[in-house]
Amino acid sequence: RRVLFRSNGTAVDVWSWLNPARPVGMGNLQAGDDTNSFKNTEIFINAWKILISSKALEGTDWAVKVDPDAVFFPERLRKHVKKFSWGTQTKTPMYFKNCNFQGAKLYGALEVFNAAAMKELSKRMSECLQLPWRGWGEDEFIDKCMERLGAQAKNDFTLVGDHRCMSAVCEDTWQIGRAHV
Repeated sequence: RRVLFRSNGTAVDVWSWLNPARPVGMGNLQAGDDTNSFKNTEIFINAWKILISSKALEGTDWAVKVDPDAVFFPERLRKHVKKFSWGTQTKTPMYFKNCNFQGAKLYGALEVFNAAAMKELSKRMSECLQLPWRGWGEDEFIDKCMERLGAQAKNDFTLVGDHRCMSAVCEDTWQIGRAHV
């Protein structure tokens, strides 16, 4: 456990968990995999299970998964999710597709889910484990899992700036993340 302090002086608890994982290989589209990236789905399935069982998400409105090589600006996220953070929309499982490359996709550098989506995941993870995820990257798994659970996908292609989905200059103050920095 670690305590960080916000600029206004309030304390925030930050927790870390050990997620033991064996090394994983790279996917190969030409060999039949669905990704050329790491086949890290099992690692992230375990991470989601650890996070859910920790109860750390209880009382939160949103959950955000950020890659370690990405920069995340949480104060900017509020502006993106504000219109989805009240009324009946808070009861509807929802997540964001953040990449518009050959169709709308969930790009794993930065993933955003509302509390209702996380509740569905905690209750019905076993349904997602029935998907044929072994050749997938973790972002494809959670995207297809959310689809299976009936979560609404909202498109916001301005969430992440990177060289794959949506480039952005460093001065862009709308995007909430920068991938692969």
